[in-house]
Amino acid sequence: MAERIVHELRGTACLGLEEIQPKKNIMCSRSFGRMMAEKHLLLEAIAQKLGWSDEDTSD
Repeated sequence: MAERIVHELRGTACLGLEEIQPKKNIMCSRSFGRMMAEKHLLLEAIAQKLGWSDEDTSD
C-alpha cells in the first residue's frame, strides 16, 4: 500500500482507468419533509418533478 502511494506521488499511475458505461436510467428522489395529504399539492409536485426529469433526459 505505501509503495503504491510513493509511486503515485512520484507521478507513476498504479491503477488503470475504467471505462464508465453510459447511464440507462435517471433517478431523482426527494421527500416533502412533512406529511402531504392534499391531492392538488401532490399532483403539483408530481408535475414539477416530471418537468425536471424531462430536462435531465434532454441533456
